[in-house]
Amino acid sequence: MAREGLSPGVPPQRYDCSLGACRFKKSNLALNIFQEMDFQGCYPDRESYMILMKGLCDDGRLDEAIHLLYSMFWRISQKGSGEDIVIYRILLDALCDDGKVEEALEILGKVLRKGLKAPKSRRQRLDLSRCRDREDSEATKRLINEALIRGGVPSMDSYSAMAIGLYNEGRVDEGDKVLDEMHKRGFFPSLPMYEAKAEALSKKGRVSEVIKVIKEDIKEGTCVSSVGLYNTILKCLCNAGD
Repeated sequence: MAREGLSPGVPPQRYDCSLGACRFKKSNLALNIFQEMDFQGCYPDRESYMILMKGLCDDGRLDEAIHLLYSMFWRISQKGSGEDIVIYRILLDALCDDGKVEEALEILGKVLRKGLKAPKSRRQRLDLSRCRDREDSEATKRLINEALIRGGVPSMDSYSAMAIGLYNEGRVDEGDKVLDEMHKRGFFPSLPMYEAKAEALSKKGRVSEVIKVIKEDIKEGTCVSSVGLYNTILKCLCNAGD
């Protein structure tokens, strides 16, 4: 007998829409639908995990979010994927905001070991002692983000996912640190990363820095400007009355 919910044969995109219940603070409904996907022969992908992880964390259901993370380890991240870093960061940030720094650091170790498959030598070089200050959650989150980048296996996927995620949240300085780390390891930022950076700077009204992206930053790499990037700069200049 089919469980209550969506009927068999429901196409994958219907599940994506249903998981959107998280946007309306109904992560309990989204979790039920997520669990039903297996039964219907429609397996969750990285996007499914990201939607639900954000919904659970926004609703303060951190225990269930942690269980979701462990589910990712054996289903999505078996071989280690740099793109998963964004999902891990959602949970780690939420734990820090809730004052659960020690638990966040414990899970960070598991993320590096099981989720990102980081070599033991890289994990041992990390100094997380500064992360234990419960009084400044933002500083702790910055240090954890640095640990995710420096402790994991360097890859374009991980750098891109982390930088774009930070820029989309308006955390420009942290996004720039990711780009700096990329350069040190011989990677060049991609066009979507520059577009995300320009958009973040534009929203903050940092006009001169937006122009610098297209006049200087992008010329140091291996990609060329896009219409989208130019449009962002034009919008920023117009908003500034220039």
